[in-house]
Amino acid sequence: MKQVVSLVLLCLITLPGLGQIKLFKNNGIQRKGELYIHWGYNRSAYTKSNIELKGDGYDFELRGVKASDRQSPADLEVYLGPTSFTIPQYDFSIGYFIQKGLCVSLNIDHMKYVVNQNQVVKMSGYVQESNTTHDGIYDNQDKMITGDFLTFEHTDGLNYVNVVLDRYVQLFSSQSNKLSCSVLGGLGAGILYPRSNVRLFEEGADEYQLAGYGFAGDVGLDFKFFKWVILQGQVKGGYINMPAITTHGPSKSNRAKQSFWFFQGMVLIGLNIPFSDFCSKTSTTETTQ
Repeated sequence: MKQVVSLVLLCLITLPGLGQIKLFKNNGIQRKGELYIHWGYNRSAYTKSNIELKGDGYDFELRGVKASDRQSPADLEVYLGPTSFTIPQYDFSIGYFIQKGLCVSLNIDHMKYVVNQNQVVKMSGYVQESNTTHDGIYDNQDKMITGDFLTFEHTDGLNYVNVVLDRYVQLFSSQSNKLSCSVLGGLGAGILYPRSNVRLFEEGADEYQLAGYGFAGDVGLDFKFFKWVILQGQVKGGYINMPAITTHGPSKSNRAKQSFWFFQGMVLIGLNIPFSDFCSKTSTTETTQ
């Protein structure tokens, strides 16, 4: 989040020197018919969650489980590599302005969720016939999460595929329209399609699955340069519920479920395609002929 805030502040500080700026040129924004494609990277944070695991020989709940994201270290070869740029936590968005200032978009928020090892949580339920030291009956007892007990990760990743409706309000625009800035905000909902690495007693599954649903709100700043280039800083917060997470073994009875709130900060760059300009130019050409 520090990177997102720093970038936004830097843009605001340098804007006055970029040319003649006319504040509040429009109360709204004239972008009906425009299409955009965005790509960027994120950092995310999660609230504590309760994780329920149920299957052959076990049925228990872990309460107050902490988890972190796992963003890739800063490395240009990773972030700009043609085969590696999707490894870090990324965001992809394609949107269309259906009205002046009103945009609908399809988004893929590729976050990563990793349960912290060696933390102590509360455990209730039972484990039997696992042939491990974890067999027993638990009644709100302290339990340390270790690798031989549980690995619980959505690291390829916590894929939130969502549709968002955003309202854009223009803050300012240069006289030549070569630079404009808008504030945006919206709501969205979608599905969770994670690839979950869940290993219980060192046995597990690592596969893509339709695990649940989510909803979120977002706010951000959108900078448009020369009508074509977009730079956007955005924060998003919402709720995720996954009642159908595959744990280990082929049995469909081996499942986990959890829910939590998330917060995400992202920086995106993109291409803006003003179809409305093309249409108006085509119409003008046809009229003059």
